[in-house]
Amino acid sequence: MIIGSNEYKPGDVNIFFKDKQLQSEKVAGWTDATFARLGKNYRMFLFEAGMTDKGKDVRKIFKPILEPEMERWLADHDMEQIVKALSGVR
Repeated sequence: MIIGSNEYKPGDVNIFFKDKQLQSEKVAGWTDATFARLGKNYRMFLFEAGMTDKGKDVRKIFKPILEPEMERWLADHDMEQIVKALSGVR
């Protein structure tokens, strides 16, 4: 959302995990099967949370609508970055 896209592909998830491999020696040691499972579960969690559709290749990302009370609670607990991440604001 922050980069202005309203969809993602499996390759986007793979890029995310490749970046994590570069950031952590522990993650760099994980197997390809582990990354495949993580990617599959990540896509499933996003779908089940109502944040994406269930497209085979490209999945549409749905921008969540946060309740004002939730936004206030997050702000009151120094979590404004969470609101920005969820709403796609930089």
